Amino acid sequence: MNTFLLASSVLVTASTAAMADSTTRLGCDSDINGDVVVDVSDVLDIVSSWNTPSHDTNGDGNCGVYEILQVLDEFGRTCHPFVNDVQVVMDYDAGVAIVTGAGLADHVMGPFDGTGICDNPNTPTNQNFEWRIPLQPVRTSNPAIDLLNTLGAVGVSVNGVSVYNPYDGGGVDAPSTICMDNFNGHPSPDGSYHYHQASDWVYESDASGHSILMGYQFDGFPIYGPYETDGLFAKDLSGDAALDACNGHEDPIRGYHYHAISYELDAGGFPWIAGCFAGVPEESNFQGGGGPPPPGGCTGCASVMAPPPVCFCLEGQPDYASCCTVWTDGTNGPDCCEGAAACGWACP
Repeated sequence: MNTFLLASSVLVTASTAAMADSTTRLGCDSDINGDVVVDVSDVLDIVSSWNTPSHDTNGDGNCGVYEILQVLDEFGRTCHPFVNDVQVVMDYDAGVAIVTGAGLADHVMGPFDGTGICDNPNTPTNQNFEWRIPLQPVRTSNPAIDLLNTLGAVGVSVNGVSVYNPYDGGGVDAPSTICMDNFNGHPSPDGSYHYHQASDWVYESDASGHSILMGYQFDGFPIYGPYETDGLFAKDLSGDAALDACNGHEDPIRGYHYHAISYELDAGGFPWIAGCFAGVPEESNFQGGGGPPPPGGCTGCASVMAPPPVCFCLEGQPDYASCCTVWTDGTNGPDCCEGAAACGWACP
């Protein structure tokens, strides 16, 4: 994956300590001046706040030895992992990272015109998204958002590409049934290029053999690639280390995190990225308040209760692809019932 210059800005109140969960790699406790890098200015701010309540991060009411050691430990760190001109604003007061970008990958997308491996009538377009990612994720067994029943983005990759749940808008398992490009992505009818599974740039591992970071779910917990150690898929772990129903587990270095895998690596990898939110999701991302792009999905097929395989069949035919979002009778668009009949289904 190509890495581009980070472009970032921050909203932070100077008298308020920056608070982040260092295990998620999003935010820095010692980023006092909010420039997304822990540097000399942050050290000087800590020193100037010595023996006062300002910038207290361990909750003892005083800025002291703990905070000095913390800023030295974080010194030189960039406080987020996003690339590809994704903008990151740290609102430490609200406890979120505000992430904005185009939603277009820093790798080749497509082709989707049938000249390659994928024939898709949709085209990736600039989504101008804005998402809010919790800086201190909170575990829950009862999230307010059902990930598997949510159309559109449920997370975002470090290159700005949206992360979707396992299903296409028609309700079929996308990685096993719908064509993807060479990076395991494709666009929805609204032009949102997205991943339902691990992209192949996430197959890389760090020095320990653990997969690199792919992105974040909207509950703030990170998504890593498929490997736990060299050659061992996290999905194949057992005992206390086994992945849970949300497709995640915990370790001392990364805290709780999800593991993404792809169909090409393991056909039994469902739910591919996540099966549920293990933490409290930031609800503004699903209500328009966070500025997400309109969710893709086969609302046209749903209006006549066309089954998912039929919707998938229509979406793959240029003459009838619009039926996925708007069901027409041939007067002001294609005769969708005619297209459905060719796919083996009769309109009611």
